[in-house]
Amino acid sequence: MSVDELKASLERNLQARGVFNKLEAYLRSEIFNALDTNDTKPNPNLETLLLNEIVREYLKFNGYKHALSVFEKEADLDQVFDRQDLQEQLNLKMYPSNVPLLYGLAFK
Repeated sequence: MSVDELKASLERNLQARGVFNKLEAYLRSEIFNALDTNDTKPNPNLETLLLNEIVREYLKFNGYKHALSVFEKEADLDQVFDRQDLQEQLNLKMYPSNVPLLYGLAFK
């Protein structure tokens, strides 16, 4: 087996097991961390916190694990709003609980 065949076989194996995508997401996250030279981020306002939480809920719902891991690190999501708080803040009290609130905002 040549080196190129071995590399191709290894890449296929890693992709089939989902490892390749996890590694890519991890590398992206680390690159963002390395490029982020600003040690102190400004405190986000309430609107930003709510929007970040809606995006987080949407990414989780759709199974975008890799995007979610990068987003959580880049947005520095420490505070978590529960769904009820989000619904009250965004006036989406009657929206079904089986879909992300982002859909409620998009199709309001």
